[in-house]
Amino acid sequence: STCRAALIAWMLAWALQACGGASSSSTGSVRLLNATSAYPSLDLRVSGTSIISGVKAGTVSGYVERDAVSTAFQLAATGSATTLLTQVNAVSEGDAFTLLAYVTDGAMHAVFLGDSADAPTSGTFKFRSFNASNEAGSLDVYITDAKDTSDLSTQTPVNASVSGESFGGYNELGAGTYRIRVTGAGDPSDLRFDLASITLTDQTIATLVLTSTDGGVLVNAILVNQGGDAAAHLNPQVRVRLEADTTLNARLTLGDGSTTISTQTSPSVGAYVNATPGSLKL
Repeated sequence: STCRAALIAWMLAWALQACGGASSSSTGSVRLLNATSAYPSLDLRVSGTSIISGVKAGTVSGYVERDAVSTAFQLAATGSATTLLTQVNAVSEGDAFTLLAYVTDGAMHAVFLGDSADAPTSGTFKFRSFNASNEAGSLDVYITDAKDTSDLSTQTPVNASVSGESFGGYNELGAGTYRIRVTGAGDPSDLRFDLASITLTDQTIATLVLTSTDGGVLVNAILVNQGGDAAAHLNPQVRVRLEADTTLNARLTLGDGSTTISTQTSPSVGAYVNATPGSLKL
């Protein structure tokens, strides 16, 4: 009968699936964010085959569709057969994800970001940070008016004491143009990054990824929008300190010709200060 035939067909389909003879049609989507400075271009592979290729440092790829299963994703420098990192992540049906690749402690690391956070209320944006730099230690992240030139001692960070390889929580703020500053945790004067002006638009969901610099204390940043683009912001400053070891009580001043950066009386060692790269005069 028709019912008997349908039952047999259903049992056969179930048996095939149980034996691996049929695959699930449910899918999600994945993209790659290259938040490294050590690798100018990265590939994302599965079982040695590239599913995303040539993602330049500081950029994010488009999404590719993947089966909604746990998958061993492999990161490799473009053109290299060497796998830098293998990480198993679960792709869920109908959801989008960003595999964020970064370098800290001298090695490749990655974190799997879900790109399905609820939209903020109208007229606002959502913001959080991810500290991808163990070298920099715990960090505070401040968002102020773009025209604010005051120190941060009276301000409250939107993300406080974000330790290495950790996220700060989401905050909702009114859409507009802001200044973003990052300091060492608990020390508003210890400036690690300063983005003078950035516009955050209505209902954007943004993550500020803070990455290591060669010096290990200052940080670079990449602002990535959920489901959208990514913009890299390299730190334009260096850290300098003056060690005075000349004639006893001699007074040494370090500057750029117009601004004094540090003054020390010999013999002494000054604290690190931020400076603009270029010619310094003693």
